[in-house]
This record gives sequence, C-alpha cells and structure tokens, in this order.
Amino acid sequence: MIYGADEGDRVVSLIDVLPTLLWVGFAFFVVVYLGRDLTRSLGSRLTKLQAAGVAAEFAGVEEALDSATDASLTAISSSQRRGAEARARRNLDITRGIRILWVDDQPTNNVQEKRLLESMGMAVDQVVTSNEGIEALRKAAYDLVISDIDRPEDGGLGFLEKLRELALPFAVIFYITNYQREKGLPTGAFGITNRVDELLHLVLDVVERRRLA
Repeated sequence: MIYGADEGDRVVSLIDVLPTLLWVGFAFFVVVYLGRDLTRSLGSRLTKLQAAGVAAEFAGVEEALDSATDASLTAISSSQRRGAEARARRNLDITRGIRILWVDDQPTNNVQEKRLLESMGMAVDQVVTSNEGIEALRKAAYDLVISDIDRPEDGGLGFLEKLRELALPFAVIFYITNYQREKGLPTGAFGITNRVDELLHLVLDVVERRRLA
C-alpha cells in the first residue's frame, strides 16, 4: 500500500502519540479498578483508627466514672453505673466545649466528679462563694451551674434566689451530701441529687436541651 505525504505524516503522528494513549489507558485502569479497592482499604483503616480513638477516649471516661463512684459517699448500684456509662457514651460528641461553673465552699469534695465531667470534654470552673459565682456568670458564658446548698454565706438557695433576681437564666443543679427526697426540688432549680450517676444524667439533660434549643 502506498501512502501520500499527508497520510504518512498522520501515521507517524499516530505512532508518536500511541505510548501516551497506552499510559492514559493504564492510568484509567488503575484508578477505576485498583483505586476502588484501595479506597475501600483506606476507608476501612480510617474507620478502624477513628473507632480506636473513640474507644481510647471513652476509656478515660470509664476510669473517671469509676473513681467518682468510689469516692462518693452515696453508693450506686451496678445497673445505675452502667446506665450512666451508656448515656455518657451516647452523648460524648455533644459534651465537648460545654462550660460549667461549680459553686462550693469545699471544692476538694468534688475532685473526682469534676474530673469525670472534664473527661467528657467539658470545662469546669470552680468558685467558693455565691458572690464569686455571680461575678463569674456575669463575665463569662456558661451552659449550667452546679452548686452545693450548705454554705456559710447565704447557702445555695440564697444563690439561686440571687440568680432569679438578677435575671441570670442559668440551669442550676444542686449536688449535695445529705439529700432528703421528701423535701422535693427547690423552686427554680433544674435538679438536685447526691448521686454521681444522677449528677451526670442531670448535666446531660441540660446539654441536650441546649443543643436542641
């Protein structure tokens, strides 16, 4: 077969670009067929790493919950502890960044409970008087307040009344040693308890409501 000059040039050009076309085809094969398996493999490894990270993070929560339970003067049952642990696990993603103000004239009594809340990513600031609490609430944005009731100054109930008078609409949870359920919930308070698991549930109740607001 005899080619003209133009046809010969086209043949030569086709031969020149043929390696490039082969490489493009090979690259397409790698991306479409091998890349799919590679993506699955990388995705699986990433998922496993994320799961391992969450498991390691929650291990700290479990340890803190055990320590708080052991340090508490009020014992809880194994089922109550499991319930608190399960709820903490479900809500770990919404507790990060929550700010809590804890008002108690004996802050050393709440070391393990504070550590528990912090293990879930919450920040806990402590003050020892109602006046310090009012000042802190005016200066910074908090999501909720935990308080004791028996304080030399005016007590937790007086503190709660001040918050209402000053129109500071914070959810207040009373965490106390001697809790008499028959006395009921103090007017204006969000909750009251002497149990670690109930404290955690009350805190998560507030957090969930704020997230949905």
